Amino acid sequence: METDTARALPSHGIFTCALPDGLRYVSAGDLRDSFLAEPVIRIEALERKLDTLLETDDSSAIENFREILGFLEGLADDERLAARLADIGRRLDGMSDTISSKQDALETSPDLMLTDGHILSLTDLAKAHLFCDLFNQAAGEHGHAEVVDGVFSCMLNGLELTYGEAVEIYMAGGPDSIACAGKYGMTHIRTHLPPRLYSGNNYTSAPKINGNFMFYRMDNLEVANLSGLGVESVYCMFQYCPKLREIIGVFSMLDSRGERSNMFRNCPELVEFRVMQMNKDMSLEHSPKISLATFEYMVRHRMALTSVPPFTLTVHPDVYAKLTGDTTNEAAAVLTEEELAKWAQLLSDAAEKEITFTIPS
Repeated sequence: METDTARALPSHGIFTCALPDGLRYVSAGDLRDSFLAEPVIRIEALERKLDTLLETDDSSAIENFREILGFLEGLADDERLAARLADIGRRLDGMSDTISSKQDALETSPDLMLTDGHILSLTDLAKAHLFCDLFNQAAGEHGHAEVVDGVFSCMLNGLELTYGEAVEIYMAGGPDSIACAGKYGMTHIRTHLPPRLYSGNNYTSAPKINGNFMFYRMDNLEVANLSGLGVESVYCMFQYCPKLREIIGVFSMLDSRGERSNMFRNCPELVEFRVMQMNKDMSLEHSPKISLATFEYMVRHRMALTSVPPFTLTVHPDVYAKLTGDTTNEAAAVLTEEELAKWAQLLSDAAEKEITFTIPS
């Protein structure tokens, strides 16, 4: 027998119905009522849900709405059902208008905004605040970013950065493993995040990074940060960094190996760095501005004489003129007598440590 409620069912006759507890004889009228009663009961329950749908919170409304849709998919149609479905449709239209009005009632804040499509999203200011939190955690004591009165400001390794520069630097990351070969090579950032490998002061046990080509051909690099690191390989480490002025932190060359003639090749603006435990020849011939303090630290903290043989530092002619007091050189001529005396003392101290200064041949 078909059970489609859209077809008329007989109201007379006797039918046999198989039930779990045995056979039962029912009239056609009772059978017809049994087919129709369940949808009616369910529709009435559905209507009760609709009556309260608009009074509930959004999550409950959505849950009820989904239940309504699931129920409607399984219903057959008759005149009574069609009328009730039409009423349901009108109520759903009203619910849509109510939801839209609730959406319009949402309030924005400095961190939240509504798009033209009524989508809640973060403002650029909120994104900037979040970025500052991430940047500050990565920069540690070497930098800070903040937004004050809607204006972004950032310092890292002594440099002021724009928002775009700070984001680019953050994405490049800091030295976070000993495998640093080529890490920043040929990028255009002005500086980088500090190392996250070591925070102690025992440079003998500091992590030894592979620095080959680490900063190679960085045309905008001004300040590098090697705080607390040892450098194992230095081939072309800072080669062709025309704007490099400073290397922050003390780094050890205790176990460094490989060619050092290209470590600082074409770094004409280099002034300050602190290296300890030097153990072999190095060329600084392309850096005329290296400070007295840089050389003093290098000489004072060279490897013990019993550990390594004498070595030579090849320097720019301007530096050599300062060491020898040759005031015919323009760079040496501007020094005071006191400054010339300090450079002369450096040359004497280096000789005692078996370090020789020379110029390119």
